[in-house]
Amino acid sequence: MCPAPAAETPGQDVVARYCELLNELDKTVYLGDLTEAETRNSAISEFLGGLDRKYRASLEDGHAVLPGWTGRRIARLRDRWQALQLHGGSWIGWCKRLGESHSSEDCEASREAFLGAARDLVYRQAPDAEQRPALWCFCAGTTEDTAQRQSQDFLLDSAGRSAENKDFEEIMLDVERTPNLAQGQNMSLANILVTYCTRQSTGERLSAEGHYVQGMHMLAACPLWAGLSEARALAVFEFVLNSLCVGYYVDAAFAAFQRDVQVADALIADRLPQLSAALRAAGVSTMMLTFDSLLCLFTRSMALKSVLRLWDVFLLEGDVAVFAVLLALLERLLPDAQLPADGMWESFPFAERLREQSAHTDAEELLGRAEAHLDRPGESNLREQVQRLRRKFAVPEHHQGEGIVEVCKHSDLHSDDWWNQALTQVRGWWDGGISDGRGANRGHGGVASGGRSSSSSFPPAVPQG
Repeated sequence: MCPAPAAETPGQDVVARYCELLNELDKTVYLGDLTEAETRNSAISEFLGGLDRKYRASLEDGHAVLPGWTGRRIARLRDRWQALQLHGGSWIGWCKRLGESHSSEDCEASREAFLGAARDLVYRQAPDAEQRPALWCFCAGTTEDTAQRQSQDFLLDSAGRSAENKDFEEIMLDVERTPNLAQGQNMSLANILVTYCTRQSTGERLSAEGHYVQGMHMLAACPLWAGLSEARALAVFEFVLNSLCVGYYVDAAFAAFQRDVQVADALIADRLPQLSAALRAAGVSTMMLTFDSLLCLFTRSMALKSVLRLWDVFLLEGDVAVFAVLLALLERLLPDAQLPADGMWESFPFAERLREQSAHTDAEELLGRAEAHLDRPGESNLREQVQRLRRKFAVPEHHQGEGIVEVCKHSDLHSDDWWNQALTQVRGWWDGGISDGRGANRGHGGVASGGRSSSSSFPPAVPQG
């Protein structure tokens, strides 16, 4: 059998010119200049059209070696160019095209095309107060009309249902302490939470555990902060629980959160080994650094403007973006990875430093570094890594009905003492104290200050072994 003939490649001058044209297109696409990008794209088409067919095929099929241009980079440029054609370089353009797709059957752009265009745009600019509700509702797969139809029976009758809901008093306690609510939004928040719990307990959704859990109020408040109506905020809130905080608020065994804490621990060990070593030397549990990010999606620790920007990305990218943002925050926790002056990591205030850093972080710079974690090629691809780790740390099905202490007895990484200690620290932190990760708490008068004991408080009480 004769070997296939080698593909003919063009000369170096042709390759150099093609790479130059790609660089020019790449620059204009990155800047979001649609008019100039169309000009550059036409220049590439004209250049390729003037080549011999075999040379053109070599360039387009990847047979020719293009300095600085891997197949992955070319594919990324192609995707970004298609995204730019859809959004036009702005959220105004994206929203306009989205509106046209709703009102016309002739729109050829698919939902995936709109998602891809939004992902291309979201790291470069923030949607404004008018555009953000459209983006969030699109991510949640709802429109104002759809959300209103799906929730009106519950929302309209929520006043009557409130008296019947066993968690109403608990809900109102948390609503009263929720920050950043505009006038009248406290009742909207209560309405959303009561509606959600009532819907769950009456079997409107698959979950049978329709009780309120402390922490839900912050997740339900965020869509209201973004300017969504009650009906749309409810739809986004449900999407967040089902897509970003999967299993956290309905899992009596706490297995989903336990798994993801271990995922975060493994990611830190792999990507931030110096921090991982310091945490272990200090005896600080990873849970203390992941509680706000995983359970509350940074709503407790960050400024409102920053929270909204992070949620723009979370709703588009999914829960893997939560891990990416967490890693981006943690990589600045130890700027020089140097021991404290006393030479002991035990004296380093990990939790307090992370909290302070979160409160004053530049959201745009943070998202840029988070994108870098998401966009790494090869085996370090964060999406694939999180999936592998979740499979590795998944609690066996025959242990999922057990309490968290019993579950942890079967874990090679965490003992029941570790989880008892960690959860005790978290409960104190949630009820209003700042924990140093070793059990010491100091009141801070935060959102959830004024601790209380309740059957629906979160995390749940852990039985002693």
